Amino acid sequence: LLLFRMIEEGIVDKNETIGDILGAGFKPEDENAAKITLLQLASHSSGLPRHPLTIKLLYTLSCFLFTGNNFYDYIDGGEGIKYMSEIHLDKEQIGKYTYSNIGVGLLGYLLAKKAGKPLEELLREKIFIPLEMGDTAITLDDEQKRRLAIAYSGDQPLFRFRNTPLEPWKFTSFTEG
Repeated sequence: LLLFRMIEEGIVDKNETIGDILGAGFKPEDENAAKITLLQLASHSSGLPRHPLTIKLLYTLSCFLFTGNNFYDYIDGGEGIKYMSEIHLDKEQIGKYTYSNIGVGLLGYLLAKKAGKPLEELLREKIFIPLEMGDTAITLDDEQKRRLAIAYSGDQPLFRFRNTPLEPWKFTSFTEG
């Protein structure tokens, strides 16, 4: 919804690419990475995998199995752009639907960068306030934190006892989208 609001307002174009927004300093090893459009990110047709396929993710995912902690917590803007610079896309997957958490995070990051505002501020301005979603936020205030439902382990994380309370995940500016 944020993407389409920003298109309506002329802030972005659906066919703008990662390369357009990140500029000349973004020189990925795979030129297809720079050509991914905002619409491809929004429709999960960019060719990006579900998760970053890195050793760091393997490590944080293995930690998750014991702790339940967010396995994306290391992916800040620098790490996300580094990943996008080094990725080699499967050309057969570009244009096909493949759900991508990293793609959605990147979309939010790019929209915020293009607007020159944090994603939460953009969402509040263009979605939450106009739709009267007064209790919706990325960063919770103390009252919202008190009302937050507690998550409990079930089948995952694998090495935690069932029904053990889990801490809420916190996201970086790159993954909060």
